[in-house]
Formats: sequence, structure tokens, C-alpha cells
Amino acid sequence: MKVSVAAFVTVVVVMALTVEESQAVCPPHVCDNAVCQCIVSCGKHQKLFPNGGVCGCCPGCVNILQEGDNCSPLDGAAVQPFCDEGLICNSQYICVKI
Repeated sequence: MKVSVAAFVTVVVVMALTVEESQAVCPPHVCDNAVCQCIVSCGKHQKLFPNGGVCGCCPGCVNILQEGDNCSPLDGAAVQPFCDEGLICNSQYICVKI
């Protein structure tokens, strides 16, 4: 199978950018210039966290997971997914009854 040099370089660049992006989700001092929105209330099955945004800069509404929901950890998130009261995140990352 022949692969053109351009295609190979493109794949390498995309892979490098993907790794770079995943490591730089929340760079140092990212919150220094954050402009936060005023949140009055959250929706059903949500809870307001003081540092609920992706990098934890601003208050934000976070979903409260229900039975059967996926609770896989989120890379770089200030607040990780969590299951509702009476539920735990099992080893398969599913919210189940305690």
C-alpha cells in the first residue's frame, strides 16, 4: 500500500494537534481573563456549582446523572460527572442504585 507524503504528514499533524489539545484543555491562568455569565437557576436534574465550567473558572450548571446514565470521567473538567442521590458510578461507568 502506497501512502503519499502529503497524506502521511497530514495524519501526523492531526495526531500532534489532538495530543496538544487534550493536554491544553485548561492551561495555567486560563481563568485570569474569564468573563462569567450570571446564572440565576439551573434546569431539572442540574445543580449549580461555583466552579462548574470546563476549567472551573465560572459558576455553571452541572447535570445530575440518573440511573442508567454514563458517568465516565471527563478529562480536564473541573467538576466530574456524578450520579443522583442513592446512585453510584459502577466500574462500567454507569449510574446504578446503591
